[in-house]
Amino acid sequence: MATSGRLQVPTDAFAEAEVETELVLQTWRSYAIYRIEVACPITQRWWTLEKRFSDFHRLRHMLEQWANSATPTSAMARPLRRLLDVPFPKRELHCTQPSVVAKRARLLKQFAWALMVFRAECCMYVLECDQTRTAPSERFLRTYGRLEGFLDMPESLREMQFQRAEWPMLSHDPCSICLDEFQPGDLKEICCVVKLPCTHCFHRECVLDWLSDMHCCPLCRAATERVSGLYL
Repeated sequence: MATSGRLQVPTDAFAEAEVETELVLQTWRSYAIYRIEVACPITQRWWTLEKRFSDFHRLRHMLEQWANSATPTSAMARPLRRLLDVPFPKRELHCTQPSVVAKRARLLKQFAWALMVFRAECCMYVLECDQTRTAPSERFLRTYGRLEGFLDMPESLREMQFQRAEWPMLSHDPCSICLDEFQPGDLKEICCVVKLPCTHCFHRECVLDWLSDMHCCPLCRAATERVSGLYL
């Protein structure tokens, strides 16, 4: 079983995301809190992760242990390795120095958004397991649960749906809003193309403004409660 090709973070959303830091000064141990904006890849709804460096470090250590135990044929081995290849700040003795906090803020933002990509790949893996009636391993389910808890996603966004695109069929019709044809590269960015329950497909950026005001398909007016992100 194989997951999709390499997914990418939407660069515009990543550039807009902000990171705030706060120093907590204590007599025995001072530390910094990092507030990192992240966004749902489908709805572009934003929320803020509020974590210490130690929180990120524990999660990454758990992911490293999983990577070391995963076999080369494991469906999640490659996405996991890509995640762990993202630069990660080192442990520092003087962790509240401005230069250390600034560097950590920059690198933790990259890692947080890489976690969003990895979560999307986990979601797609679960979907493929359902389709092939294959049970995910206990190790995967345990790690996935920890990741869900770490990301603090709003409950309404935890049911993100993903669907493998039928490329020959999708290539026949353009996005009816911008009239541009769909390209294979569109499906390598997380949810650049979305599918409504009525089966009509659009570029995410084209249809989101419409859906924020109208809960129906702009083409056929069928009621729309959710969208699915397409991938190859």
